[in-house]
Formats: sequence, C-alpha cells, structure tokens
Amino acid sequence: MKTLTPALWSRSIRTLLPVAAILVFLVAGCAVLKRSPEEALSERARAFWEARRIGDHITAYQYEEISLNPEMNLQKYLKGRGGIEYQDVEVKEVRLVGPTEGEVLIHMSYTVPVAGISTPIKGDGKDRWVLINGRWYHAWQPPSLFPKKDKDAPSKRAP
Repeated sequence: MKTLTPALWSRSIRTLLPVAAILVFLVAGCAVLKRSPEEALSERARAFWEARRIGDHITAYQYEEISLNPEMNLQKYLKGRGGIEYQDVEVKEVRLVGPTEGEVLIHMSYTVPVAGISTPIKGDGKDRWVLINGRWYHAWQPPSLFPKKDKDAPSKRAP
C-alpha cells in the first residue's frame, strides 16, 4: 500500500477539484430544471419585458413566438418596433391557462414620443404566452400603442 506523501496528496487534490466543480454545476443545473412551469414563465416574461423597457428589441425578439417563424426574420420584426418608450413594466402575476398556454398580468407606464404623447400612459394588461419545445414564448400579436381592454385580452380572442 502506498503512503500518501505531500506530493501525491497535492496531485490528488488537483485531480479532484475539477471533478468536484463539475459535480456542483451539474447539481445546480438539475435544480434549475426542476422549476415549475409558472417560475419558468415568470422568468422569461420578466426578461422579455426588461428588454422591451430598455429598447433592446434584438433580445426581445428571442422571446417572441414569431422568432420561430422563418418568414419573420429579425429585420422584419425590427421594422414593426419603435415608437413606444416604456418607463416601467412590472410583471404582477403569472398563471397557466392550459398545458401550453400562459397568461402574464402586467402593469406598464409608457410614452409615445412619435405621436407627441410625452405624458406617461399607465395601464394594466394581459400578455399571452405559449410553451413550445419546453420554452415559453411571448405569443405574437400585431404591435399596438395602447393596452388591450379586458374584453380584447388575448386569452379571450378567437385564435
């Protein structure tokens, strides 16, 4: 049997540390995978609306259902953006309305400088999301300057 010398001990530690680090990352990754559908939706909705709030339409596009459509490339998407400047968007509530559909209740404050509206407009809205291949995407709807009224909310419209 070998005696554990300082040199052998040092070499063993150097070998085990990377293995231990990989195990920590794998365990952490498994914890992330165990999120509830509501938590996953909430995370993506918050990231999407933060991108919209700061005017990062390229990042926002990656959260859009339409980004999965090869006919709606980023250039076409960007042409339909702009005009609205969000001062604040807060995700208030997230709920599932089916196995692959979710609804996000948001409160927003925005201006529309191109239309001469510099006083912030505040309102609440419902945002429809769809689960595709295990990921939540903001359901596509044509751009609108004003939040939809409850009767026009995406979850109550015909598909």
